[in-house]
Amino acid sequence: MTLDALAAQAGISASHLSRLERSQTLPSFTVLAKIAEVLGVGIDEFVRLERDVTLLDADLGRYLDMLGIGPPVRDELFDLSIEARRTLVGCLRQLGEATLPPLATQELVARAARHDDLAEVWRALNRLIRQAGMGGPAFARAWLQLVQTPGHRRILVASRSFFLLPPEADLVAAYQAVFRGEAIDPQAVSTWETSEWVRDPAVMRRWPTRMILSRSYLERALDTEKAGPGPDLARAQALNLCARLLDRLDQDANFELAVTDADLGPFNIYCVAEQGGLIERLPERRGRESTVRVGLWVAGPETTAPVAGLVDRLWDSLPETDRSREAVVVWLRRRQAEASERNPAR
Repeated sequence: MTLDALAAQAGISASHLSRLERSQTLPSFTVLAKIAEVLGVGIDEFVRLERDVTLLDADLGRYLDMLGIGPPVRDELFDLSIEARRTLVGCLRQLGEATLPPLATQELVARAARHDDLAEVWRALNRLIRQAGMGGPAFARAWLQLVQTPGHRRILVASRSFFLLPPEADLVAAYQAVFRGEAIDPQAVSTWETSEWVRDPAVMRRWPTRMILSRSYLERALDTEKAGPGPDLARAQALNLCARLLDRLDQDANFELAVTDADLGPFNIYCVAEQGGLIERLPERRGRESTVRVGLWVAGPETTAPVAGLVDRLWDSLPETDRSREAVVVWLRRRQAEASERNPAR
């Protein structure tokens, strides 16, 4: 129902209803009863709404204080509709979400990663993500902070992942496809677009890297003309990834790559030795939850070592042919050629 239609049926002017909506004036009991009758709700609903709006405006005021926003801009923001103010506060609340989980959560992640039974590792990490995982803003900050941290890297990519996004990718579009309705930290976007750690391959070659990549995930991307939502790779992006991997294998003796059919579990991992680790699990489709929980972040040697050790255990369990430099190069070049033949350059 439009504002004009509600005003007409309630017997009041649209401008008066607009002022009521913005809490610029208080309704009489008679007007309140008419509006409730038109909407088919009880007057107690308006009492609850007034309480919610009071709390909403208190939150908005607190955020505006933190941002140093005063009148007249402050007054204009409080003149926005209730829904607009609620959206604004929701975005500010998401951007204020802390990145680093409590130490107790990090210790539980480390304990889970040490477990000998991989099936139990995955179950425990799933529980922790549901209970204490990061939403979009915190995940993006943690990921880009970790990318810019020096040290020996261990990377596991078993399924769709932000970790394989090419530098030229549209980070905002990929993010919104996964975290619909969640704000993204502008500083994270700026880092993605300008940081030499993201843009310059030579910077990354300074650090030894061990990467395990799911063969089936890469093959699906090489067979797909159009990427799915989020950070899924299309054929052109997968071909670009193959070229970058081949270039690094050729230029960097400290880069180790395994491409395997082995079961790598449901998680992706990005770990920098003794500094920090990020465990990622992106949903295939958005559920009903208001906030998508997709990551677990640990920092410092005590909690990072078990996560790095988990990647090393998976590496050591792979057949030698899956991690042989020569065999990986041959496979990448063959699949690159086959995918290029299906989609020749125009």
